[in-house]
This record gives sequence, structure tokens and C-alpha cells, in this order.
Amino acid sequence: MHHQGRLSKVMLMLVAAMTGGTLVLLALEGKPLQPMPFSLSSQGRLTDFKTALVTDIPIEAGRWRRIDVSYRTNQGRLSPQYGLTGELAQKYHIVIPDRVDMDCPFYTSSRWTKQLACLDPPNGLCDSRTIKICLITRNLRQPVSTPSQVRQLQELVNYLVKNHHIEPQLVWMPDRP
Repeated sequence: MHHQGRLSKVMLMLVAAMTGGTLVLLALEGKPLQPMPFSLSSQGRLTDFKTALVTDIPIEAGRWRRIDVSYRTNQGRLSPQYGLTGELAQKYHIVIPDRVDMDCPFYTSSRWTKQLACLDPPNGLCDSRTIKICLITRNLRQPVSTPSQVRQLQELVNYLVKNHHIEPQLVWMPDRP
């Protein structure tokens, strides 16, 4: 019983240190941390597809039947400042950039928000009920997806398949080196 006072002081200091550490972390929460490989900070910032894929009109049941994924180069048409514009905005519903941007992991076009078919499909697999997704790559001759693009694409396709009742065999993805 001699150490009862010491134990109380240690426990009190432990609670104070934990509370102080919590307050410091809460103060830092508003500032984005740089994502690192296998970082726990990136785990808390998973995309909420329900809010990211908001549309101007409700999506009617059976509106979408297929998903078509292809590669394109950016050519200056995609920027956090201006969003998705130009040719990319006309030919794709969703574009996943090649660089990590946790605040904007993908861009949606006005064709998605207005639930319109994309213009000028590059292959014969598309029709007016196909969701077009583009992966930005630096070289079309040898397209390579970044690990963050692959993760984002998998989560996005899983969400679309589940929520829009698209048959998984109707998801066309290019071969990825």
C-alpha cells in the first residue's frame, strides 16, 4: 500500500499525456498529411462514392448496363483547378488521374452528373448504357496504371456493379502491364 500514491500519480500523468496527445492530433487533423506507402493516414481517407458520384437527376433503375475502362493521356485537360473539361469531359463519365490526390481521387464529368451517354466511343463495346471510365497514363503505347489508380478503380467498379446492378462480366478492362 506504500506505492498507492505513486500509482495514482503515474495513472494521472498517463491520462494527461494521452489527453494532450489527442488534442494535438485533433489540432493537426485539419491539415492534410502527405500520403506514404502503407500509411495509416491514407486509410482514413477512403473515397465515399455515394457523395463523390452525385448526380443532378436521380439514376433510374437499369440505366447502366456496362462499364468500359480505357487509357488516355491527360494533355492538359484535367486539373484540380478546372476539373474535367474538354474532350475528356465529352468521352468519359469518370476519369482517374495518374497522380495521387487524396482530396480528388477521381473526376466526374457533366455527362455523369446529367446521366447522359458519352460521345464518340473509341471502341464498339459502348452504347448509351455504358459507363465510361478513363485511366490517365503518360504513354499510350505502353500504358501503366499506378497502384493508387488500380486501388481506386477496383473500389469504384465494385461500387458501380453493386449499386447499379451491372453484371461483372459486362465490365471491360484493358490489359494492364
